[in-house]
Amino acid sequence: MLLKISGIKENSLLDVLFNISFVIWFTGCNFRCPFCFNRDVVLGKGVEVPLEELLDKIKDNKGFIDYVQATGGEPTLQEDGLTALFKEVKKLNIKTSLNTNGSNPDVIKRLVNKKLIDHIAMDIKAPLEEKVYKIVTNTKIENIVNRIEKSLRIIRDNINFIELRTTVIPNFVDFNEVCNIAKFLKEFFKKKKFYYVLQQFLPTESVIDKKFRDYPTYTHEDLKNMAKHLKENIGLENVVVRSLNGIELI
Repeated sequence: MLLKISGIKENSLLDVLFNISFVIWFTGCNFRCPFCFNRDVVLGKGVEVPLEELLDKIKDNKGFIDYVQATGGEPTLQEDGLTALFKEVKKLNIKTSLNTNGSNPDVIKRLVNKKLIDHIAMDIKAPLEEKVYKIVTNTKIENIVNRIEKSLRIIRDNINFIELRTTVIPNFVDFNEVCNIAKFLKEFFKKKKFYYVLQQFLPTESVIDKKFRDYPTYTHEDLKNMAKHLKENIGLENVVVRSLNGIELI
């Protein structure tokens, strides 16, 4: 079994909240978010690596990690490889984490039915309105919002460790959009626990749309103020800020 990946990180403190993870970047994505800084990963650049080779590296790190995370790109586009990886990881008594854009709910459902997901981090790119979501993700996938909502239902009903993430970008996915998303999530999840993560946008040379290379960004303190608003005025209980300054539960 070969998996097409762009790289690994053997010990990460950033990718699964409050835990140490072994992270694998799957290549290829069905979104083309203009602000994404993983351009080469999204466009499918990478190498084919035997599953056994990855498992050997995971075994070498077993005593130091809590989770193995599949991220990308979009890992669900390689369903067979992703499933095989998670099955083998579970045999090692290591927990699994999936970082997904939520566009493939049927794949998520099959993984859930096989009890192969312990933690999920799902991106909520924009308010759940069809036209807006297609603009922000630059995708032509039909009924994308229905797909996202279906994924959220599967996650809500089956997984206990949930991160929902929004990258906050001035004048693009900004404070008003974040409030809109937060209100939706509060109503959708009701009393089910989840973490809502506000992520700092990082303008780099590798972003997909060149105009975002010099785009403004929010500071950690700016994001903290937004997070406090979500807690105090919308009632979200677990809001997290993730920036170059680190991760902070507000």
